[in-house]
Amino acid sequence: MHGLIIGGGIGGLTAAIALARVGLKVTVFERAPQLREVGTGLTLWSNAMQVLRRLGVGAQTRAAASVLRTCRIVTWEFRPILDLPLEPFPIDSESPSLGIHRAELQRILSEAVGDNLRLGHACVAVRQEQSRVIARFADGHEVSGDFLIGADGLRSVVRSELFHVEKPRYAGAAVWRGVSRLDHPKIEYDATIVALGRGSQVGWLPIGGRWIYWFATANRPEGVIESRQHLKQRLLQRFCFWTSPIPELIDATPDEQILMTDLYDRPPRWPWGQGRISLLGDAAHPMTPNLGQGACQAIEDAYVLAECFRKENDPVRALRVYEHHRYARTAKLVRHSWRLGKILTLENRLACHFRDQLLRWNQRRIARQTRAVIQFDVTQGRP
Repeated sequence: MHGLIIGGGIGGLTAAIALARVGLKVTVFERAPQLREVGTGLTLWSNAMQVLRRLGVGAQTRAAASVLRTCRIVTWEFRPILDLPLEPFPIDSESPSLGIHRAELQRILSEAVGDNLRLGHACVAVRQEQSRVIARFADGHEVSGDFLIGADGLRSVVRSELFHVEKPRYAGAAVWRGVSRLDHPKIEYDATIVALGRGSQVGWLPIGGRWIYWFATANRPEGVIESRQHLKQRLLQRFCFWTSPIPELIDATPDEQILMTDLYDRPPRWPWGQGRISLLGDAAHPMTPNLGQGACQAIEDAYVLAECFRKENDPVRALRVYEHHRYARTAKLVRHSWRLGKILTLENRLACHFRDQLLRWNQRRIARQTRAVIQFDVTQGRP
């Protein structure tokens, strides 16, 4: 059986590794001519690390990352709100939560995929026949397979070919991201920290090699066009009164390496696929980054997809079983992340005060909810 995967991001590459391990031939088609370094980091919570360890890339991933032992939420003045130890949370000692550079993870996964990755292949259309599915690319050539997985992100071509696709849902905020190296007494190399303000939040975490990934959000209308010239200076003006090391982290990042995007998701929809085609990761269930689960859920998707093909000889049946097993969990996290984002970016001064107090009073409940998300082990008995 030959599978086609459209999209060479984290979800698509992980799916290729997982499917190959259950004996399927797969080819990944990525539109970019090369896998370029993207200056952002991400959190790999224990639920994702358990999968990567099972797929044989856990050790390499851990070696390139920083182990996270604590999650802290503070005010914009660095007054403590919530302190969540992560050490009791890992499923086992071999699957801790990590901070890692996105480019490092993509490199590890692409090396595991090897020659089955095709760069510079922009998929523009897909169609199905009775016994095969066909992908057409921008240069006009076509490739056929027994099934096709759309892992091509928020604005998925595959999704648009399957369904009438509405615009993504704007979250009401923009995000700036960067990576820098900075020695500072408030930077802990085993902790992820989020500082809350009015209508904004800033967070940072170590991602290996003494590098720090940071992000900053601000509520604003959709589609604001902002010149890259003097971007860092404008960002420093916006956050100049926030606690150290926030201004220092921004200032230590080269201007051209600061990325700026609006934040989107899509409300959950069912089904994800038709016939021999299905979706994975952000193509299926894009979510806001408030839970740090976007990449993790794509990795979980990949494992379940491969397990369904291991147990089902019919690709159409395997895809429907995969969708059935993944929909409820991902839909819940999409909704949870959206609600959390609205809470974390409240603007009213009194509402922000009560938000911070409620977070302090509900640490045990938040710890239980966090444990339920990141201790989930998709490799045990699923599907």
